[in-house]
Amino acid sequence: MSETLSIFQSETAQFLQKKYGPGIADVKQIDEGGWSLAFAFVHDGARNVIRWSDVADNFERDAVAARFTRDDLPIPHITEIGRGLPKFYAISCRLSGYLSRLT
Repeated sequence: MSETLSIFQSETAQFLQKKYGPGIADVKQIDEGGWSLAFAFVHDGARNVIRWSDVADNFERDAVAARFTRDDLPIPHITEIGRGLPKFYAISCRLSGYLSRLT
């Protein structure tokens, strides 16, 4: 992962609360990849994910890839790409349960 990508759970929670208000809950880090850092959160009862990155290009490619989602290849729809903390972020719905069906 990029050395410059250092975002903490508390910073992410503060960012989301400022953006959406008091409907934010259960912010927790869920994944770290080669170019992004992901946190799960609940917004007004809906499960979501925010991913942080040093660049927006990969998020834009993910948004295009989501057009090809299907039952055997679920790709979450990205609802927003923006800039904050001062990194880039992408917010999407959180998909779960798919990998457990493969084993």
